[in-house]
Amino acid sequence: MALAFFIVPIFGHFFLGEKVQWNTFAGAALILSGVWLSIIR
Repeated sequence: MALAFFIVPIFGHFFLGEKVQWNTFAGAALILSGVWLSIIR
């Protein structure tokens, strides 16, 4: 569910021509690191 905050802007970039900013990738990195930490724990 949380990765929707990353996937939707990426789709917006490809289909609507919106700009993707660095904070989108920073947020995705935080989400993925949280998921990774919860899995290895």
